[in-house]
Amino acid sequence: MINRQKYYFNIYISITIAILLTTIPLSDYFLIVEFDWIVLVVLFWLIIYPEKFSLISVWVCGIIIDVMSGNLLGQNAFSLLVVSFMSIIAHRQIKTMPLLQQSIIISFLVFVYRLINLWLNGIIGIQTPDMLVYFLNPLLLILIWPLAFSSLSMFVGKTYKF
Repeated sequence: MINRQKYYFNIYISITIAILLTTIPLSDYFLIVEFDWIVLVVLFWLIIYPEKFSLISVWVCGIIIDVMSGNLLGQNAFSLLVVSFMSIIAHRQIKTMPLLQQSIIISFLVFVYRLINLWLNGIIGIQTPDMLVYFLNPLLLILIWPLAFSSLSMFVGKTYKF
């Protein structure tokens, strides 16, 4: 029972930190490093422990991000659900890949997340951001994923070398 509570506590702590990091407003100069931390953390938990982190939890995280950022209610929830479903389908393959290959897959999933958000913003008439900055960010995640993965794996109690 204690072990199970420890896992859920670690999941909630990491999700809370990711939500706070995602909703921190940054200046226009720092938009290139405004990562979607919630997507990284959600994908980590779905790849490592898909049975402990459900799609309902992903939807709740997306709704919280929508409320805190002032987006259309359900926009981030929908985007997170699509990306999470894609990662759940392939979580066994992704889990066994080396970290460099994982980071490329995660970068692609974040690209899909951003593409869905861009599409939904276009539908409701929100002005689109600078495309170079908006889509260069997922490429930078190739460098960030190994660090994020090793940091989040401390919550699990395992260490991974890359």
